[in-house]
Amino acid sequence: MNAENFSQYLQDRSLLHQLPYEELKTLSMQYPYCQPLQLLMLRKSLQDKREDWPAALAKVAAATSDRSLLYAEVA
Repeated sequence: MNAENFSQYLQDRSLLHQLPYEELKTLSMQYPYCQPLQLLMLRKSLQDKREDWPAALAKVAAATSDRSLLYAEVA
């Protein structure tokens, strides 16, 4: 993932199938305060039905000001 396609991943969930979870995890470790990246981690965790999605949700919830958007992600 690069800066050019980062916004595409945020806008189109279907593109996340192409992106490996490990790459997102590495990026989130490099940029721990990047809220949009944490949102992508949550989306990818939910897509892949990973058991660690509650941790991703907690991390995004701590960084965002509008948690109503997160309800739409999880529901």
